[in-house]
Amino acid sequence: MRNPVLSPRRCAQGWGTVACALLLFAFLPGCSDDDPAGPAADVPYRLVAPLENAVVDVPLLANQPTTINLTLQLPPDVPYVESAVIDVAGTLDHVTIDGIPLWKLIARKAARLFGKADDIGATATIRVGSNPDTVCESGIAYGPFTVSHGTALVVDPPTVAADEATLEVINLGMMTICLTVTANIDATLSVDAVAMDIAEGRCEAPANFSGTWNGTWQCANDCGENDGGNITMVVTQDGTDASYTDQGGDTFLGVICGDMFRFEFNGENYRERGTLTLTGPNTAIKRSTWRSHSPPYCGGNCSDTVTRQSIGNCPELVITSGAPPAGRFGQAYSFTPTTSGGQGQVTRWAIPTVTIPGLETLGNGTLAGTPTAQAIGTWDVRVTVYDQCDPEAQVRNQDYTLTITE
Repeated sequence: MRNPVLSPRRCAQGWGTVACALLLFAFLPGCSDDDPAGPAADVPYRLVAPLENAVVDVPLLANQPTTINLTLQLPPDVPYVESAVIDVAGTLDHVTIDGIPLWKLIARKAARLFGKADDIGATATIRVGSNPDTVCESGIAYGPFTVSHGTALVVDPPTVAADEATLEVINLGMMTICLTVTANIDATLSVDAVAMDIAEGRCEAPANFSGTWNGTWQCANDCGENDGGNITMVVTQDGTDASYTDQGGDTFLGVICGDMFRFEFNGENYRERGTLTLTGPNTAIKRSTWRSHSPPYCGGNCSDTVTRQSIGNCPELVITSGAPPAGRFGQAYSFTPTTSGGQGQVTRWAIPTVTIPGLETLGNGTLAGTPTAQAIGTWDVRVTVYDQCDPEAQVRNQDYTLTITE
């Protein structure tokens, strides 16, 4: 639970913030109203990512190079990014200068100042990495990019794709960006969102994060003194969906992708996004970034080291059977989930999301029968297991795909 200190923020100045929004933030997918149901894996889709007051009324200094160092987190609804392409032109729709939308400002200048020396222009270079202390010296370089205004607003290059090294940084859960920018105007700038096209990849099977985790936390604060202390987290998991509640009573919601749990908390005063990454069966590193909702828009990076203290004080219950084997039309089929660990009697079920013609879940939890012709295709099957751990049973859920062929 963070307590942002509301003192004047020392904001970086310059058109570099435009470049930050146009060229850098665009590497960071975020929540979007464009596709509330979520896309299919590997299929590119448009994402409009709100910047949550990260760039508001920032002063621009003409012809002065500016360096800005920022750390950004993926939201939990984008657990794994396969590709990312920035749409700079689409992002310009979300830029305002001196409170005027950029496209409207350009139209005014085109009518009054067409071809004159005070047309808007800027250049920017960027570096991307995972360490804020070294990103400006050794981060992955992009650019230079130019924004100019002649017969129309021109961005060169108009789009840019994240390379494999950058995608790896993004999927580690924390991305640090260093910008060096120069503009030719004095003004104030705000950016409320970025536009991009991304494709999500497929996650590995979710690791087990359930239990009580204890450790220490440290958070930076760009408005005042850093903070830290002890942390207790109780993680509840249902397949890939998970949440944790900290010692202050705040609940963070998220998604598990392999051995990484991406989470988010959006409270009254601040938002925090981050990752909990397993480093061993019962050890993990928690990294996050927080930002306040009101001026002066403070924020900082957090780093926690935690150890799992209990999994119900019982041997860990693990589903070991994996995905159900494929079946064939007209041939007898049987699948029984298996587990390891747990306490006392372990109950196991394999239940289709919708009825598979010819198959049923028996009283012992086995999915069995003879598939009919109507069963040919793919079906979702959930495996649910639980034990008799005291004081609370361990419950594990895992979704699989079952294929029936001719």
